Amino acid sequence: MGRESLAEIEFLVRSTCRVRILEALTECGSLTSAELRREIGVVRTTVQRNLDALEERGLVHSVADGYEITIAGELVATGIGEMTETVAFIERAKAVLSQLTEADVPLDVDPQALVDATVVEATAANPYAPVESHLKTLTTTARTRAVLPATSADALETARSAAESGATAEIVLADEVVETVQSTPTLREHFESLADLENVTIYQYDGEVPYYLGILDDAVQIGVHDEAGIPQALLESTDDDVREWATERYEAYRRDAEPLA
Repeated sequence: MGRESLAEIEFLVRSTCRVRILEALTECGSLTSAELRREIGVVRTTVQRNLDALEERGLVHSVADGYEITIAGELVATGIGEMTETVAFIERAKAVLSQLTEADVPLDVDPQALVDATVVEATAANPYAPVESHLKTLTTTARTRAVLPATSADALETARSAAESGATAEIVLADEVVETVQSTPTLREHFESLADLENVTIYQYDGEVPYYLGILDDAVQIGVHDEAGIPQALLESTDDDVREWATERYEAYRRDAEPLA
C-alpha cells in the first residue's frame, strides 16, 4: 500500500464526521448541509468544512438541492464499512483467533467470510455461555461431525438424546478425552450409552486437539478453552467457505484416528 493511499485513509478515519457524511449520503441519497447537520449532530461549520474537504477529493459533489455521494465516494464508503465490520469481528472473536494462532492452525478463508459469525464468550455472569450455545445447536442438529479436546456429562447426554431422536454423529476424541471418560464413572456411563447407538461412530485420535471443531448440519463451531480445559469462547458460522475449511480439518483428524473399540 502506497503512502498516498495511506494518507487518504488517514484523512477519512481521523474524522468521524467525514465517515458519517459518506454513510448518510449513501443511505439517504441527496441531503442538504442542514439535513446532514441534523443527521450527524454537529455544528454547521464542522459539516461544511468536511463537505468541502470531501468534495475536493471527489468523494461528494454539490447538486441543486444539496450534496450527493460520487461513485468514488460509494466505493470508499463500502471499503470503510467492510473495514469497520472486520475490526468489530476481531474484537468479538479475539479469544478464538488468538488460540488458533497459538496452535498454528491456518484458518484458510477470506476474512470477510467470518465477519457475520456469532461469538459467545464466557463471562463472570455466565461462565458456561459457550457450552450452552453449543448444546442448544446440538439439540436440533440432524448430522454432527466433531473433534473434541474435552467433553462433559451434559454434552454426552445431549448428543445421546439427539441420536436417539434420529440424528447421526461422527465424533473424534483426543486420547486424553478417552482416558478421562473411561476413568470417570459418571462420564463413562453417559459415554457408553452414546457409543452403543448404531448411528454414532466414535474415533480416537492419537495426538493433541488444541480446539473444538464441530460441523452441525450447515453450522460450523470453533471453540477454545483455557489451560484448565474450561471453555472460553465459541464461534459459529454458516458461511460456505468456512464450512469447506472445517470439513477439510475434520476429515484430516478422522483419517488419522482409529475407530474406538
